[in-house]
Amino acid sequence: MTPVIPKWLEIAEKELGVHEIPGPKSEARIVQYHSSTWLTATSDETPWCLTGDTEILTDEGWVRFDILGEQKVAQVNNGKIEFVQPIRKIEKDYDGHVFEINHASVQLICDIGHRWFGHWDGLDKLPEFRTLDLMTTAGLMIPSCHADDNEFAIEDREIQFLAAFLSDGSFKFTSNKEKPWRVQFEVSRQRKIDRLNEFKPDHVYTQNRAYGNSKSPLTCFSFAYPDFISNVCESYKVLKKSFVNSLSMRQAKLFLKEYSVFDGHQKSETGFQLYSSRENLRDDLITIALRAGFIPRVTYNLSPISGRPCWTIRYSEAKRFTYIKKEHVEKAQFKGKLYCVEVPSSLIIVRGASLTPIITGNCSAFTNWCMKQSGLKGTQSAMARSWLKWGVGLTIPAFGCIVVMSRGDNTYSGHVGFWVGDSDEANIRVLGGNQSNSVSIANFPKAKVLGYRWA
Repeated sequence: MTPVIPKWLEIAEKELGVHEIPGPKSEARIVQYHSSTWLTATSDETPWCLTGDTEILTDEGWVRFDILGEQKVAQVNNGKIEFVQPIRKIEKDYDGHVFEINHASVQLICDIGHRWFGHWDGLDKLPEFRTLDLMTTAGLMIPSCHADDNEFAIEDREIQFLAAFLSDGSFKFTSNKEKPWRVQFEVSRQRKIDRLNEFKPDHVYTQNRAYGNSKSPLTCFSFAYPDFISNVCESYKVLKKSFVNSLSMRQAKLFLKEYSVFDGHQKSETGFQLYSSRENLRDDLITIALRAGFIPRVTYNLSPISGRPCWTIRYSEAKRFTYIKKEHVEKAQFKGKLYCVEVPSSLIIVRGASLTPIITGNCSAFTNWCMKQSGLKGTQSAMARSWLKWGVGLTIPAFGCIVVMSRGDNTYSGHVGFWVGDSDEANIRVLGGNQSNSVSIANFPKAKVLGYRWA
């Protein structure tokens, strides 16, 4: 018997082959998918956008949205940081209301459709996506993220020595100045002296007198230049991003704790402060703190001794959430460019004054668009799992029904499309958007299915 084809599936089939990337043949179509997700008055309300001065974490460091190129961007998947090529980049002219967030560690402007992810009604509730207009007096608690367990090929002692070098070390060059010959330290604090002695220096001596405001003479340490520094630094005291972005959670914690010995201090049992007068190192410390699972906060001042800029990076080993209250959010008018990207997990990492995850996504937008074109109301949400509450549940799939699937082990992320049959005993065929960056039919494991739904 020929299966009855529902109207929404007929509409979806006509979209097969549309690529979800910017371009003259597809961009307008994709904008329509996204516009259908939100009940707005204008024709182009592609959601989840921020101002161009907002920075996004990429494989090349922190980059402003308005100058973002072809870099891979960091997405958060199952709480872990990974770098992916964006499905597409969004740039739009905007004239309307926005939300201004003024918080100690979050200072951002986003459009009214921007979805934030976290615990909205207390930690006893599962995290979910919402727009800021739905915030209650309970506020929003945004969870931290962290690196995975895959470790960069470097010894722990080398990580510790690197942290010490970035803070207090310097190079002594060969006579022709072509390459470093030795690494030298001049320190006066006893904790630094004790730590450097553990690295077994080639030569140590203490000067005869103290200098400047110090009451203790400098102790000088000399080490043979370790080759691993050339593998992790692109220039003098400038770390390679490939190194920073490959540290495991454990390695990141080790680096931060060692750096605090030389250019920081431990404020409490779980609280730490790190210092840097170099902007590139400040950014690396922020990224490493994120990879360690912490929420770094940054303050700026001028050094009272040198007069140079100095940044303080604070974090607590016990803090796992950024808490935004309702009074931190104000509505304002904005006219100008807004930007964002789309990634498969729907979670990206951006920063204003500090860092906080924000959400983008597009697979559910296509499904919403198809429903709207067939005269039905979808979920008005870009969250794939929102479809688990739509319509009625089916114990056995019907041709063209909605199928909702999990993505990894994540309790909130997922994928949604239309069931068009079984491939074999273990797999189903799904027509959907955001499948290999296009509207297509693809195979998915039956084990990933969370539910089948019908209007």
